[in-house]
Amino acid sequence: MDAWRSSGRDLSTFETVAVEDMAQWVLSAEPMTVVDARDEHEWVAGHVPGAIHIYVPDVPHRASEIPHDAPVAVHCASGYRAGITASLLEQAGLKRIIHVNGEYSDWDRLHLAQSSLSP
Repeated sequence: MDAWRSSGRDLSTFETVAVEDMAQWVLSAEPMTVVDARDEHEWVAGHVPGAIHIYVPDVPHRASEIPHDAPVAVHCASGYRAGITASLLEQAGLKRIIHVNGEYSDWDRLHLAQSSLSP
């Protein structure tokens, strides 16, 4: 990181929340977009209700699909791909990006299945 800083490049950080915090936000009526950065197989096996599925390699081409008027919470299976996706979304001009720290399995642990949240 020192080399990055000394080269004059910008270094940014993202707000980080736990899966439990994202769950509370999803259950509230507050506007938020959830981006799932996992692959198709993982998405089909289960996902956060209302999430937008954009696998990491597709982010540069699909970032325009994400609303710019609400915070964007990015998650994946472990946090690694979410971090990359958050950086790519920032490069695409999104402003309030939240990195969800934790595993998708933590969502399952909370017993917040799709059917329990679907209208």
